[in-house]
Amino acid sequence: MILSQRQLEEIAASTTKDFNRFFFGDEAEKPDRPPLPTPIDQFAKNYLGLRVSFARLSPDGSICGVTAYADTEYKITELGITRTLALKRNQVILDESFIRSGNVQRLCAKRRFTLAHECAHQILFQLESEEVKASCEMRYSARTAYTPRELKTREDWNEWQANVLG
Repeated sequence: MILSQRQLEEIAASTTKDFNRFFFGDEAEKPDRPPLPTPIDQFAKNYLGLRVSFARLSPDGSICGVTAYADTEYKITELGITRTLALKRNQVILDESFIRSGNVQRLCAKRRFTLAHECAHQILFQLESEEVKASCEMRYSARTAYTPRELKTREDWNEWQANVLG
């Protein structure tokens, strides 16, 4: 499914409004309430029901996060050694560099965006057809980098949509 930027913004607005009611209660409806940043960790864990953890995801730091729609495995090859991470349904793994000493504050915005991006994958997955969902629940395949200017493959579009929605 390929959605337009406007459609993604509508999904974001309705999801954010629903989350704000869920998280802030009656406070969310007050017209004089100043806008607040979305507490992305609570959005992921309490609202979407995702389990978030940290692990080394790539040898060069190019993979910031992964998400699983079903129980699967994620393989990382580094220095000729392949490690396998077991991924459970509704799990998000963020790269461990986000919580490494000295990086927590420096990479805070990048970690927040990465988690929002992975949440967006989960939201968009729920909107897919049953056929697409079934194909996504197969063995995990690592993403390759994409260029926003070249949206050629389905994976390119999936990443662009998750960025916009995130």
